[in-house]
Amino acid sequence: ISVCSNLILNTDPAISVCSHLILKTDPAISVCSNLILKTDLAISVCSHLILKTDPAISVCSHLILKTDPVISVCSHLILNTDPAISVCSNLILKTDPAISVCPHLILKTDPAISVCSHLILNTDPAISVCPHLILKTDPAISVCSHLILNTDPVISVCSHLILNTDPVISVCSHLILKTDPV
Repeated sequence: ISVCSNLILNTDPAISVCSHLILKTDPAISVCSNLILKTDLAISVCSHLILKTDPAISVCSHLILKTDPVISVCSHLILNTDPAISVCSNLILKTDPAISVCPHLILKTDPAISVCSHLILNTDPAISVCPHLILKTDPAISVCSHLILNTDPVISVCSHLILNTDPVISVCSHLILKTDPV
């Protein structure tokens, strides 16, 4: 596993929302160690994202942290039935046709698409939720480059995620923290 290996937990509480996603510069840290593997052998790409069979966990439970109680950061990334929670709760895999929340994130079975391509945008214009995620058609951009920010200034949610044009940074590096005070 190497793709997205530059995403690790940032224990620095000084950093704001979603700041737990930072570049992995410390080789001592293992790739996405906070995500556990799915037992389904048929899954290879992004197999570190699994569906927790624990029925106690609600929708989006497939995106969960490793059972290690030491890990707590990012725990807000699950769909909590608490109506008070809405941020990011619309991120789910559309495997169940009954699921409609943020359907623009669906499973792409086309093998022609590269690593992480199973997360693609639904062109259905009826969908507006999470519009800050748009399709990047530029083939010059590497793996996962189809997920980029919408430059529309009206959008502020997740604005801390910006495009990093620095070619020195590896795959998926286009998603980095906006620490630049500018």
